[in-house]
Amino acid sequence: MEEQMIPGVLDPQAVLDRYAVYAEVTGRERDRRNPEDSDEHPMYQQAAYSLAWFYQNLADAGSLNTVARAFLGIDEARRQLAFGSADEPTFSSALLESKFPLNASQRQAIARALASDVSLIQGPPGTGKTEVILNLASCIIARGMNVAVVANNRKAIDNISDKIDAWRSLGEGAGANRRRLAASYARLGGKPLRRQWAIDHLDDPDAIRFCTGAMKYDGVKLDSDAFSRHGTKGWEPRVHAEAFLARYPFIASTVHSLKKCFADGGTFQFDYLIMDEASQCNPLLGLVAMSSAKHVVLVGDVEQLPPIYSDETDGVVAAEMAERGLSMIEDPRFSMRDEERDSGLSVIVATERSLSGLPAPRTFLDEHYRCHPGIIGFCSRFVYEPGGNVLKIKTPRYDADVAVPIRVRWFEGKYCERYVPQSIVDGKLVPTWTIASKAAAPREDSSVGSGSAGQTAAAPHVEAERFPSKLSRTNNRQIEIFMREELPLLLERYERGEKPSVCVLSPYRGVLAALRNRLELDGRLDAAAMDSTATGSDERAGEDPSVPRIPMFTIHKSQGQEFDIVYLLPGEDGSWEWPWTEAKSLINVAVSRAKCELVIIASTTLMSEETQAPLVGERRVISPSENMKDELSDEERAKRGERERFLQKLIDYVRDANDPARSDESKTCGFPASGYAFGFHRARMSSVFDSVPVLCAEKGEPASAPERAVENALAAVRLGERGLKFACNVPLSSLITAELLRERWEALPEGARPDVPIEQMEEFLGAASHFDFVVYEAKSGRVELAIEVDGAQHRAPMGKIEEREMQGALRGLARRQARDRIKDAIAFTMGARVLADNSAEALASAEMPDIPSFTLLRLPADGTSAYEFRAIRARDGIGKRERGSSDFVTVEDLLEDQASLGAAVAAERALTVPEGMSESTASLPKGKVISSHIRRWAKESASEAELFAHLTPAKANLILHDSGFLKGKPGDWHVTERGEQAGIEECKEWIDDKKKGASVRTVIRYSDEAAEAVRPVLVEALRP
Repeated sequence: MEEQMIPGVLDPQAVLDRYAVYAEVTGRERDRRNPEDSDEHPMYQQAAYSLAWFYQNLADAGSLNTVARAFLGIDEARRQLAFGSADEPTFSSALLESKFPLNASQRQAIARALASDVSLIQGPPGTGKTEVILNLASCIIARGMNVAVVANNRKAIDNISDKIDAWRSLGEGAGANRRRLAASYARLGGKPLRRQWAIDHLDDPDAIRFCTGAMKYDGVKLDSDAFSRHGTKGWEPRVHAEAFLARYPFIASTVHSLKKCFADGGTFQFDYLIMDEASQCNPLLGLVAMSSAKHVVLVGDVEQLPPIYSDETDGVVAAEMAERGLSMIEDPRFSMRDEERDSGLSVIVATERSLSGLPAPRTFLDEHYRCHPGIIGFCSRFVYEPGGNVLKIKTPRYDADVAVPIRVRWFEGKYCERYVPQSIVDGKLVPTWTIASKAAAPREDSSVGSGSAGQTAAAPHVEAERFPSKLSRTNNRQIEIFMREELPLLLERYERGEKPSVCVLSPYRGVLAALRNRLELDGRLDAAAMDSTATGSDERAGEDPSVPRIPMFTIHKSQGQEFDIVYLLPGEDGSWEWPWTEAKSLINVAVSRAKCELVIIASTTLMSEETQAPLVGERRVISPSENMKDELSDEERAKRGERERFLQKLIDYVRDANDPARSDESKTCGFPASGYAFGFHRARMSSVFDSVPVLCAEKGEPASAPERAVENALAAVRLGERGLKFACNVPLSSLITAELLRERWEALPEGARPDVPIEQMEEFLGAASHFDFVVYEAKSGRVELAIEVDGAQHRAPMGKIEEREMQGALRGLARRQARDRIKDAIAFTMGARVLADNSAEALASAEMPDIPSFTLLRLPADGTSAYEFRAIRARDGIGKRERGSSDFVTVEDLLEDQASLGAAVAAERALTVPEGMSESTASLPKGKVISSHIRRWAKESASEAELFAHLTPAKANLILHDSGFLKGKPGDWHVTERGEQAGIEECKEWIDDKKKGASVRTVIRYSDEAAEAVRPVLVEALRP
């Protein structure tokens, strides 16, 4: 009978042919694994030979089993599928013993699975998916059949094994059904796991077969041709499935190892196959599982993490497809991408679509038992109820005195940066990539590495294989707040005898890596305390019970785990409109890991305006970027709103529960300032750089916003009352000559000299290097304090970086960091104390002369510094010695300390600014780029709105060039004498452009006066 296919884009064999290409490409890509990618990435979980072997040898549309053929849309197979529901009396006696009987939805899921060829079970967090799987397995083996439980990662299988091991330890107390299930269970999988099982069961004949090297089964030599055809790597040559399953009818394995567990595994059909975490499995892998059993049960939650989809890998696949004359898969049933959800396509969704029109049962497990109602209430209301599913919260024990045990520890500012992997060497952080040669000093005034100085600065040799292909992200402000405010509270609880299990979650590996380094340097926790393989409640023999374990996970790796307290460090600060870190599935998983308490450390910039305003005041409210506003339709924006910005929704949920004006149920006021442990708590760590988002809120503000923040703070210090002034961008060559530098260097004892060669320091002076700010005595010009503002470009490459560009980008970073070291060495040689930041630790550990001639203070704008000025401390209403504040020294502290030395600093050792500079204070550029003025003009004047609405900056520059205000060419504009007279400024600034990368560039800025001077010129040129 000729088979008929349901309507679709591709016929079944065409799907299989394309899946074969996917399997082959992902197998090759596996060798290029990026350490920043999640371990759950399906590309990496699959052994290369497994998927490719299946699709090259067994995946024929005509020979696959009924379930697989029905999934592929073959009508005959679809008609053969049976669906139903077993009567409860037929299986109730096989249910496992428990203090908590299965609820109605769990029993319904088992009944449907027993009587259906394909069934789907959706289990939200804490609804007992594992209990359903184990009870279903018990019912299956009680009927004399076998069952394989599979997943796409070992973690889900380990959960099954842990349950079984716990029952075995109970002996007779486990109950008859539990004992039977445990005795029937074998944890198989890859070759090492099979050998481990064999070692644990040496009294069993099958164990001996797993361990021996002879390719025999019951004395019969296996078919070597068939064996070699299948491929020997990892394949079990000795044990046949039917004989083994007669003794152990319940096995568990990862999907990619399932068919290689037995000599005949390629074609053997299990009675039942249960796939756990099926929502994380794509159809490419799911079809391998479906082809292995007569009955398939898919268990997962489509509202939790989907399969990871890679545009980059898809591009490689597309190229390979094209070479073979194949098109990409666009059929929504079989594609690797789920266009509707904007994520990877899970096998659950693929099966629902493929079996559309058939009565395949789908059961929602609707009773939750894990989390405090105030925590899981968010997931129920915002994740499941919109889809028509309501969670019944049945958590047996929780603190009923607290409505929502979630604490939002908030701060202002934007501190998310790229993370360059670092390791601790001799108590210091160093890049993990190996630098074999020292970097010299390139120029500082123009593009990186250009000019004579740049040519002498050899790029450090870095072993190519040590370069990361991608960089994760980190957020040092979130980390510092955890270290300085949350960790002490946790340690106090442990000292009181409390032992909650805890973990730290973040979407970014970079956040977790940086936090591990910070904890290790801090010294209060050992490496074992940060082991992600154990929970906080685990006992550790011989270790201090007052010290908690704090395992750390990316949110992707945390699914299936639970902890009393969860600390969520989102990494992002809400700087763009649709951050993937706030996806519904990701936040759903993160929130539902917390059983008792959830702590969120977050910036106000990622919060809704309704939440921000009461916290920081209307003036400082920062709206999320609208960078995609013109690219998305209203319909698409609405769809994205349903699946994104869920961290913002979570914080709003906490606000509503803690604001008496919004909730009658609020027992204690927790918003905007909380009076109890939960609700909203302002972090006791404020910084001058908190204002950077405000300075950058209007497009066109300078990339030097951190410098402008410091300039504004210095201007408010009232230096004049101290007899001081400050200047910006002071050239080192105006303060120090090469002759004086060498003289001071030679005067230093050889052992006290910096490790930078004097020749490099002399050459550095010759380049256009400068101090960002210099504070000096107004009368004498003597330098008291120099400040270097270290923006993100001092710690990581900037701009969009392709993989092929990573080595060059990291070498450029090494050169920038080398410049910083040279500048520090020059200052030290000239008698300065050099502070890496304004922390008390930096001050205490700084190497400096007995009487420093001045202080060089570096202020990293990454969230590690705080209270740089006394005004910040006063604004927060805290004293100098209060916790948090006393950990930092202010600019005023340093100035007073330097002033106290007074005449002790010999005149010949002091640096002085040039006389001309002492007459007026230099300043950073105040103007805005032309695009900012164009937007303002379009709003201000109705008569000219149409003219300016269509005026691009490029066209404006051409008009101003023709009118004599600018000279040069597009991309290289300069200001003419007429432009200077009008007040137009030509500035050198560090620009981070996502397309062009980051570098020092010429920027044309217009003060308000200059803008009004060129406005009529533009209007005249634009009028028809």
